[in-house]
Amino acid sequence: LHANAAALALAAAEGHNLRDTSIYALVVPESHTPFGRFLATVCAGAEASLEFDILTLRGERRSLESNAVP
Repeated sequence: LHANAAALALAAAEGHNLRDTSIYALVVPESHTPFGRFLATVCAGAEASLEFDILTLRGERRSLESNAVP
């Protein structure tokens, strides 16, 4: 729903409109299932952490670690 300047830079998306773009368009396919579990855990009210990779809009693979709380 929202990407701050740091997130846009991480995804090499500066100057792009990502509205109506699913996060799954950036998350590498092999991380889709664990990423979905991560989101479900946080949305269910629990803290969660996940290491996963994305592909930037330039096609560069980047490793991320996300820690989230509801």
